[in-house]
Amino acid sequence: ARVHPHSNPRALDASHHDAGRRPLSAEIHNLSPRRAPSPDRATMQEHHRILEGLIRGKSLTELQALHSHFLLAIQQNHGTAHAMNIVGTSLQWLATACSGSTGSLAVHPQGVREPPVMMQETNVQLVIARRWQAACDKALRVPDPWEPFGLRKLPLQRAQRRRWDLRAGTWLASELLARVERQPFAKGSMRVCHRMRAEPRGLNWVAKRYETELDSLAALEVDVMMQMRAKDYAERFNACAPPKQVDFLEASMVHLEGVDFAVEAFLVGSFAKHSNNAGFVADDVVRHTPHAFAHFTFEAASAEEIVVDIQGVDDLYTDPQIHSANGSKRYGRGDMGSRGIALFFASHRCNSVCRQLKLAHFSHAPMPGDSLAATECRTPRGPRLVGRGEFGDQVFRLPSGAQPLVITPPRSSFILGVDDQQQEDGPAKAKMYASVHQALAMLHARQVQAGAEFIGQNVLASPAQGMYHLRAAAALGSVSSMLALGCLHLQIRPRKGVLRALSTSLQQPLVLDEAAALPYIISAAERGVSSAMAAAAHAFAKGLGCTPSAALAVRWYRAALAARSAADGSAAEESNEDEDQGSRLPGGGVAEHEMLASLASLYENGGSGLAANPQISWQFYLLARSCARRDEEASMLVDEDGSSNE
Repeated sequence: ARVHPHSNPRALDASHHDAGRRPLSAEIHNLSPRRAPSPDRATMQEHHRILEGLIRGKSLTELQALHSHFLLAIQQNHGTAHAMNIVGTSLQWLATACSGSTGSLAVHPQGVREPPVMMQETNVQLVIARRWQAACDKALRVPDPWEPFGLRKLPLQRAQRRRWDLRAGTWLASELLARVERQPFAKGSMRVCHRMRAEPRGLNWVAKRYETELDSLAALEVDVMMQMRAKDYAERFNACAPPKQVDFLEASMVHLEGVDFAVEAFLVGSFAKHSNNAGFVADDVVRHTPHAFAHFTFEAASAEEIVVDIQGVDDLYTDPQIHSANGSKRYGRGDMGSRGIALFFASHRCNSVCRQLKLAHFSHAPMPGDSLAATECRTPRGPRLVGRGEFGDQVFRLPSGAQPLVITPPRSSFILGVDDQQQEDGPAKAKMYASVHQALAMLHARQVQAGAEFIGQNVLASPAQGMYHLRAAAALGSVSSMLALGCLHLQIRPRKGVLRALSTSLQQPLVLDEAAALPYIISAAERGVSSAMAAAAHAFAKGLGCTPSAALAVRWYRAALAARSAADGSAAEESNEDEDQGSRLPGGGVAEHEMLASLASLYENGGSGLAANPQISWQFYLLARSCARRDEEASMLVDEDGSSNE
């Protein structure tokens, strides 16, 4: 077992004096702050003589009554807990005595019978003391791994140490004495490592510094802050009672002789790397805890960041990397943003620890052979296949005479969580993953377009996978994914044109399907995209992919006009991008006066649930003419300003 140097300093320091070590009973003595004074040997002998006189010649019934009186006296004088502890300890001693074929108490050389251990201390304290004693003995027998390098002979120098207080958000400074090697013993692509020894405790530290970084101090501080944040996530992970707890080494800054180092304790043992900055790292043994911990940090951070690059000895980790979803490079050059988060989930498969922690299941596209649930439907326009999956019914039209064949996702826990009991909070929790699915769709699209084989380590680029993640993002509320799917089903180039590589590279490329596009357009319209509202109104007015409905067309035209009136110049950038993409849809980019004219025409003709109303129609015609004149004048003013500037 590994002993952390900061776990119990008093026990470890006391164990250094091996020659003058006190007996175990004395150590147990110190572990009991509320212990009554132990009786001396003469008193114990007197107690034994009294007990022998009481039990001699008594029947079992009399002994049982005597035993009950003893327990009652203990309960009244010391409490029920101590009485129960004595009963439990007596049973344990009796089982041990029977297994050893002895029916009497152990006898000291002096002839005094040894009472059960509970007469002196509780069993728990005894176990703790013995374990600490064994750990101290083992720690003393372990040789110093850096002894051969002669660090004790190096000059002792005064240094300043700074620790990052995550709660307060400040650095805490202190002084220390240290010895450091001049030449590094290890070298990476960006950093080098020196051996450092902190005195007077003789702690072995690994001191890291950047060799080529221009602003090395800022970069080192980011590394330390990042590791301490990962340590905070580890504490929150452990609070959820996982099968195995994890921890990160404490990192700090040390300034010595004009050089800044990031230092941490030297790990002794078999070092393993469980993941890197770009996802999973294949290993001989794939462990669940490191990957479940990374998944946990994503949800603990509310999808704002994730801790990856998990590595260390057993479950004591070091040197992590954090990816931030906003792409701000907050965590240094290794922060890959949303792309790094997506690459982790591209290779992550939820395991038993993820399920125990009730983390939302991250779904991947099914592979051939997975269970299917599909039915064939006949329509006047030819055969269709309705695939019933976790994203609802999906309709696929097949060529005449073609056999229906489709791979649809089996009913899984992607949205609703791992079981039916999580249906209420499952969808809200899973919505955090919409951006991850969208980023994965973009990764697949770029690599498919470039003809690359992989999007990450051991993750194949696939148009089917990309389309799956794009639909998953739309199902979880990603408006840009909804609009992109609407464009793809209408054979229109979406705002992010690279996504067309997915629809055109499928074994059965997407064809023009207005009925498949309309649900995505309506979903975007319901989320406040005015251009999608106008496109939905146009579809209902013309019967594109649906039965014509004047009432629904009027509803969406009015909603689009209201949304445009409420919009101002301070609209969010993401909303502007969605509006731009929605304007690519048929009827989505119409001007305000064109929508007013369409409303006038609908009220004039009526039908499909809308009663004709010439008066309202005439009012909309007047508004359309006024709005068109205003737009024309504004355009002329812009042209005049442009000419004058030239």
